[in-house]
Amino acid sequence: MSLSHKEVSSYQPAQLRDALEAGFGLLGGLEPLIAGRQKVLIKPNFVSMKPKEDNVCTRPEVILAVVDALLDRGVQVSLGESPGFGTVEKAVEVLGLKSPLGQRGVKCFTFEKVKYFTTDNPKFKRLGIAAELDEYDGLLNLPKIKTHCQTQFSGAVKNLYGCVPRKRKAYRHFQAGDDEAAFMQMVVDNYKQANAFLHIADGVQVLHKHGPTSGETLQMGSLLVGDDGVQMDWGICQLIGMDPMATLQFQCLGPQPQTELSGDPIKTTGGFIHANKIPVSFNPLRLLSSVLKQSWSNLRRTS
Repeated sequence: MSLSHKEVSSYQPAQLRDALEAGFGLLGGLEPLIAGRQKVLIKPNFVSMKPKEDNVCTRPEVILAVVDALLDRGVQVSLGESPGFGTVEKAVEVLGLKSPLGQRGVKCFTFEKVKYFTTDNPKFKRLGIAAELDEYDGLLNLPKIKTHCQTQFSGAVKNLYGCVPRKRKAYRHFQAGDDEAAFMQMVVDNYKQANAFLHIADGVQVLHKHGPTSGETLQMGSLLVGDDGVQMDWGICQLIGMDPMATLQFQCLGPQPQTELSGDPIKTTGGFIHANKIPVSFNPLRLLSSVLKQSWSNLRRTS
């Protein structure tokens, strides 16, 4: 398990490209990681239809830099996600990605198909995840570093919860009730099933004070590249000044062994304010409202 951290001051394409390539180099290069992978699916964070300046979603500049790195190496690239609100198609439009991704031949879609797997979690014994994952040779995870009012922070593990199609994500919040440990174990089980081979975290500008769908921007200046999302999240906790073992995620996973960190030292970002914690459960009326909004969005998309 290895993790690289590079300091990058802005979303300028040249800076991002250099930071990415340096990060890949510290891990032994991108080529060994993509060996045998002709088709790669990128999973960004498109939780809500917000413009890039809000820093709610993975920034389009980071997405394009990663896409170009893969295309330059002859890999066919697609982008898939299951937003909490709206669709991938709408998010791509709002973020200004429709034209550049179209020019690059990148297919963008919202997860719709479902496959099932079983777990040892008594509350979530049978779980559904996007069946589209099986159509690709590998999944590349592009989380956005931010605070989160329910899970305390959003990183690599939490981002892959977006591989759950449609409103199943919201229903699982309702299903968890007050059992936050069972909820987080379900998120971890989902992360393992998604099985991303590479994680690249957008921490150039991050969301703090409130999240995951609103808050304020804070300059962090970090780009993390790693082959293990759990180790990456341990590093993210250091960046945002949060004791990992005070989080639901690492109370579930337990303390982590020392990872091999390369690149720039990880330092806590001053001024990062964490969201106030609220329960993971959803009010049934909120779930119903979300379903109705999604149905209306789908109806408008097909009409």
